[in-house]
Amino acid sequence: MYIEMSPEDSKCGITEFYDHVAMRRNYNVTDNTRYACSKIEVAENIADNIFDYCENVLGTSKETMGMQWVCYGPKANRALKDNYINIEEGFIYEEEGES
Repeated sequence: MYIEMSPEDSKCGITEFYDHVAMRRNYNVTDNTRYACSKIEVAENIADNIFDYCENVLGTSKETMGMQWVCYGPKANRALKDNYINIEEGFIYEEEGES
């Protein structure tokens, strides 16, 4: 499913961006909401915005940001138009209460 995001939606960290995606889908985000990072692709400008925010606002090093992106970041897709994402079924889910 292709969704156009506002440029402001990607001027944040990765998990906050995922929350923005969920809200765009009218999903009620809870403490148990989880995201399957392998089920989302983002336009290159969205990836750039997230990297810029983490490096310049949060002070995250390029090395750390690169590792975080590999571990739980979305896939950047150069073929997507600016500000667009593509999410697959199962990107957003609820985890049962934690013990």
